[in-house]
Amino acid sequence: MTRTMQLTLIALVAGAVSCGGGSDGGTIDPSPTPVDASFVPDPNAPNPATDLTVTMAERGASDDIVSVQVNVAGTSGIYAAAFDVVCDSQDGCDPASVEFVQTSAGTLLEHDGNGPNYTATARGVWPVVIGASRSGAVAGADATAPETLVNLVFRVKQTGSFKLKFQNAALIRLVNNVRQPISGTSWYAGSLQGS
Repeated sequence: MTRTMQLTLIALVAGAVSCGGGSDGGTIDPSPTPVDASFVPDPNAPNPATDLTVTMAERGASDDIVSVQVNVAGTSGIYAAAFDVVCDSQDGCDPASVEFVQTSAGTLLEHDGNGPNYTATARGVWPVVIGASRSGAVAGADATAPETLVNLVFRVKQTGSFKLKFQNAALIRLVNNVRQPISGTSWYAGSLQGS
């Protein structure tokens, strides 16, 4: 990761705006002619995740809406995270097939009653740029076993398989009040499915 990319990720997380902690944004209406949505994790992802990994897993689905957990395992002192979720046209993604709907808080950054800041790009835009950060001069959170960093909600509008990828991704630790990327992290996404 280049120094410019690191600074961009850190600036994104540092400038995060609170989205109200555990709010999920309310009820999401299905499409008029919904498909059945689901999520399939990357088959290369370790299960259970024990090394320093970030993985996606299905949290739940209803009609054309699927909620996906972004889970972290195998490290300690996590203060923040920044990443893009990409679903590009070569994988069949466009606004007519798949869209990002919203994000909601996970449990990892909430440790010790902290009120983290979460940000996400506007609905329906690819890539989805996510930032999450603990608030204040507090210690980072530990995720020795898998724990949810954030939840992402997608709408699948057409039948097919739509591959998600992580890009520009970093977990960040606070060392002497300086944000530093945690090296050695493996990132595994998966595929949204419409049937």
